[in-house]
Formats: sequence, structure tokens, C-alpha cells
Amino acid sequence: HQLYISASIGISRAQAYSTPEVLQREGYTALYHAKKTAKGKWLHFEPSMAAVSPERLEMEMCLRSALAKNEMRVYYQPQVKLASGAICGAEALLRWKPEGLGTISPAAFIPILEETGLMLEFGRWILQEACRQGIEWRRKTGVQLRMAVNVSAVEFLNPGFVESVEQTLQETGFPPEFLELELTESLLVGDFTQARAIFDRLRGLGILTAVDDFGIGQSSLSYLHELPFHRLKIDQSFTAGITDDEKSRPLVENIIRLASDMGMSTIAEGIEHQDQMDLLRELGCDEGQGYLFAKPLPAEDFLGLWLDHTACCTAKMKR
Repeated sequence: HQLYISASIGISRAQAYSTPEVLQREGYTALYHAKKTAKGKWLHFEPSMAAVSPERLEMEMCLRSALAKNEMRVYYQPQVKLASGAICGAEALLRWKPEGLGTISPAAFIPILEETGLMLEFGRWILQEACRQGIEWRRKTGVQLRMAVNVSAVEFLNPGFVESVEQTLQETGFPPEFLELELTESLLVGDFTQARAIFDRLRGLGILTAVDDFGIGQSSLSYLHELPFHRLKIDQSFTAGITDDEKSRPLVENIIRLASDMGMSTIAEGIEHQDQMDLLRELGCDEGQGYLFAKPLPAEDFLGLWLDHTACCTAKMKR
């Protein structure tokens, strides 16, 4: 394989007021603008670039060393069958706990990972951790749990993505039929032919795919018809209003019916109350996820919850 590698460069000049910290900050500021406006080129720092907040630049600098410093964690949130209450899967979610700063919201740092291209490195790490953890749980329980992993457009459309996923499965021994990649509708906007080719290769490996946050992006029935999705994830904004918003219920009902007619299952995100779960089950939704069942948990805590939950469900069946 021939690899063509480019670099974006930010340059800062020493001034009378410069300190090593100022030079580094100005260099990162120029680098940020180089990547945003002239990828593969270099830019000198200009005072007009300082509109980028120091906090944003500092966060990017910290993210670049976060994996090496072992500051990243993968948490797991259970996915539950609404008919039986049994845990049937887990979604792997990235958490960042830099030393001395506490936990930082994914909403604050995920966009930075995508803008800077760091998501490629972080995405591979998350997939490896999730698959490794899935095998570790199977070793302890004898049961293979379905593992859902979010994939950004940056990762999905990057050359070598499918090969990277396949390599991770081979290295960890995780069975492809239990891996579900969650993809947002936004990545389908653009080169549909390329997306279709990638989907076909994933399907050839036996990997499951799900549409994440269905209904809030640029929804198109055509891609549901042409791409081999296995599951639709109903966005939490619909779940939140399903019991008291007269517009949310028919929307959710029609999403569930559409998925069923097309041979796909459904899972509702953001379930926080029993009445939401009851109504979703009544409407025919297959699975649910949310704080009603559990918040995202570290691996060991998730395992304890799973074992307790399984024992509880088994006891109810015996009755």
C-alpha cells in the first residue's frame, strides 16, 4: 500500500512579550486555523486568530495526550428488551477524566476530536476497548453480549476503516455478529456510493449497523431502503415527550411501524420514567435505553448490574 501523508503546521514567532507558554498557545492557535482553513499547509500566528478561546485550545492540547496519560475511560450503558426486561446489549460511551479537572462532558470534547482528526485514533481505541471488554465479560459469564459502538463520519469515511474494524475483531476474538456500529444520518449526506460500498463490506463481515438519533437529522427513506441497517434508534427528544406531547406519540408510533415493515428492530433512547417504557412497549418498540435502567457505568459496575439483573429476571420467570 502507498500512503500519502500531509501535515498542517502552525507557526508562532517570538516577541518581546513571549514566554514558552505564549509561544505554544499561539502555535496551537495557528495550527487550529491551518486545519480549519488550509489543510495540509502552514500558517503563521496572527493576532486576529486569537478569537479562538484559550479554553478551547487548552482542551485540544490536553486531548492530544489524554490516551497516553490514561485519562480516557469507556463506560457502558445497558440496552434492555422491553418485553422481558432482560439486558440484551451495551453501548460503549467515551468518558474523559483529566487529572485535577473532574469529568468533562462529551458534548464539550467530542466535537474537538472530530474537528482535529483525533477521532480516528480515539475511535480505534474505543472499539478495541469495547471488544476486549466484551470478551472479558464472556469469559466471566459464559454469555456474549451485543456491543454497540458509535462511529463518526470522520471514521466511517476514512480509508482503511473497514480493515481497522476487521483487524480489531481478529485481535480481540470478538464475534462480528455481536458488534453493532451506530451511525448518524449526517454521514450519509455526501458520497452515497462510497457509503454503500462500506456498508456492503461491513455486512459481508457479519457486523450489525444501526441508525443513531433517527428522525432529527436529514432523514431520507431512500437510504433506509438501500442500506442494510438492522436497527433504528429513536432519538431521546421523541422519548422525552411521548407521554405528554400529542405530536411525539404518532411520530414514534410511525417510526416503529416503519422499522417493522422494513425488517428492522427499534430501540428508544433516553427512557427515564416507567410510563415512557410502558407506552413504548405498548407501541411495539423492541428495546430501550436510559436512566430508568441505569446510567453509563464503568465495566465492573456494569457487570455487577448485569448479573443481578439476570438473576432477577430468572427468578421472575420461575415464578
